[in-house]
Amino acid sequence: MINPVSIYIQTKEKIDLLYIDGDYSVKGVFADFNTYYNDVRIGGYIILHKIYSETSGSRVLIEHLKAYRAIPNHIELIEISAEIAVLHKKTDKAMYIMFPEANRLKRIQHKLLGKTPWFPAKIVPTPKYQLQINVIDIDTKKPIAGAKIICPQLLDKFKITDANGSILCDHYLPNRYIFEISAPEYMIQDDLFIDISAEKLLHKSTIPLKKKPPKVIILPTLMIKVVDNLLKKPISNAKLSCYQLSPLITNQDGNISFERCLPDQYSFDITADAYHSQQQIPIEIAATPTLQSFTIELEMQWALFERMNLINQIEIPARFSKASNSYKSIIPAEEFTAKRLFKEIAALAKTGGEIHLPEGQLELTETLKLPSNLRLIGIAGKTELIFKDVDFGLMIQNHNGIEVENLRIRHQGTHKFCAAIFITQATDLIFSNVEIIKPRAVGFLFADNVHRTRLAHCSVYEANLVGFMMVRNVWDTILQSCVAEGCKQGGVFLTDLKLPSHIDPLDFHNQIHHTTEIIGNFAPFDPLDPLPYRNSLIDCTFRYNRKMGITTDGVGNLNVVNCVIANNDCEGITIDNGSWGCQILNCHIYNNGRRGLQDETELNQDFVEQMGIMEDGSSKAKLPGISLDNAAYCRIENNSIEDNWGDGIKFVRSVYACTAANNLITNNNKGRNDKFHFFGVLIGVAQRQHPEQSDFPSCHNKIINNDIIGKHYAGVHLLATTSHNLVKDNRIIDAIFTDIEDHTN
Repeated sequence: MINPVSIYIQTKEKIDLLYIDGDYSVKGVFADFNTYYNDVRIGGYIILHKIYSETSGSRVLIEHLKAYRAIPNHIELIEISAEIAVLHKKTDKAMYIMFPEANRLKRIQHKLLGKTPWFPAKIVPTPKYQLQINVIDIDTKKPIAGAKIICPQLLDKFKITDANGSILCDHYLPNRYIFEISAPEYMIQDDLFIDISAEKLLHKSTIPLKKKPPKVIILPTLMIKVVDNLLKKPISNAKLSCYQLSPLITNQDGNISFERCLPDQYSFDITADAYHSQQQIPIEIAATPTLQSFTIELEMQWALFERMNLINQIEIPARFSKASNSYKSIIPAEEFTAKRLFKEIAALAKTGGEIHLPEGQLELTETLKLPSNLRLIGIAGKTELIFKDVDFGLMIQNHNGIEVENLRIRHQGTHKFCAAIFITQATDLIFSNVEIIKPRAVGFLFADNVHRTRLAHCSVYEANLVGFMMVRNVWDTILQSCVAEGCKQGGVFLTDLKLPSHIDPLDFHNQIHHTTEIIGNFAPFDPLDPLPYRNSLIDCTFRYNRKMGITTDGVGNLNVVNCVIANNDCEGITIDNGSWGCQILNCHIYNNGRRGLQDETELNQDFVEQMGIMEDGSSKAKLPGISLDNAAYCRIENNSIEDNWGDGIKFVRSVYACTAANNLITNNNKGRNDKFHFFGVLIGVAQRQHPEQSDFPSCHNKIINNDIIGKHYAGVHLLATTSHNLVKDNRIIDAIFTDIEDHTN
């Protein structure tokens, strides 16, 4: 029996076809008929199942309708087959069929048992409706053979079109039918409605099908981003080449796209200005997804990294073995003359020995050249050598194992680049308690292949240039308890000064001219340039110098330990231009950087003359206690850095992987003005001072566990574009603006 509630919910309009099936009892069939008949539209159909079963309610219903003339007055019996009867509703007369009385039901059932003829003598044949469907190509209008046509209302029975693209469907009652039509290489046409009316027996319908679009193979797009391995910033104008693909150039975001790449293993070569090229970088493209991204890092061609790699290839001369010699010459005071001194030195030129000098002054007008194995000893504070108008006072060249003790040296004459003591091509030297006063240029000058020199309690005062100077490959020098004070340039200067092949190694005048006038003071270093390496300054004092306390211009592994660096007019200490592995430990660095003694020419050379002058005549561009510029892997730890006029510590530009930790940084920013702010620690990037100078923003540095106290504009200041710097666990007190001023975002 049909569920009337569900049917009612589903059929809000008149019923076209009512199919009564399921409960074949008399009560069931009558109930179904009475429930839905009035909802069948005029012209609709009612199909009754199981006509020839003796107990079928469908047979009883038909007989009952005929008895009351509902058939043929209102309903037409149009077809009877082996299983079904088809009724056609002719009028809109509402009808409700009462259940037969018992005696009438008995007579009907008796008739159905065959005692009374069931069928009328003549049954009028019902019309035979046909449907012809032609399937064609929508574009060419040609017939489509082999198309499959399914009608879900006919239990998904299907037919296949013939060579003419046609099928003929029989025995379709007037109704609306749903078809689904499909054909190879064509798009499926479903939910296709075709109406069959009672007005004509043959219905024709032409169905156009559209060909499926050609199958599009979506090939992956390869996107490669090229970045700097230090800064992680994109590299534009990098060229990527691959034999399977056309070469392309990265855009300003460092990106490059190769479209429609076949899944395969690719090998790329990458080149970019100022970066090391990479070759045969393997990248595998999978079949999916459609966009595949890869990041490739290029190593900057920073000469400092190459210099660090090359340093271990340098051979160090073996330690000099002193010959045992007991010869000792003691010059008496009355014979303390230049002639006697030169005679004694000449006598020891081959054998070596000791020469003891008396109390007194000795004027010399030519250079005193010391041979190997010589020990030259004066009386502390009382033996004085005065060199007049000579470029070099004491000179050690190509000799080793020399000791000089207890001398005071004056170096008099007009200013030029020269030195009171000059050492070159020498090893294993000792200077003890040597005092140099007002040298014409440099006090101690070490240049070119000087190894393992020890200076203890040596002092240089008021040098016209530098107190202690180390030029090019000067290795393993120790200054202990030494002093440089009142020098016109700096206390200590370590440099990889260029030595062109056409200039003599002893011609320092032309070497300096080549640097200052030909290539420029801030020219980048060459990784092959020899440099001072593994030198140490311990328990020293560098103060009241007209420029820096300690200046480095390309050094490796310099150790500055327990030193006082104070009252210098420029930086207390600079680690510059290709320096690495330097340590500044346990030092007191204070009151540096006022910049009140530099003249206009010097301020112009330092690019700050346009910044203005303060009321006291000093430059507004104050300098820090410690400055790092183009330096890597340096450590600043356990220092007291106070009362400096500029920043406490300044990472100027291109400072990589350096650490400032456990320092007491107090009351710097003494020179604050309307042009500049100064900070406890500044991590920055500055404009390059030479077209080939490295100027990437400082990165991967650590500022940790420092006490930063006092009126700094900010405790720590990070300039924009600096990156990957760790600022952690610092105690910052009384900063003017903010504790940490971070512009990196």
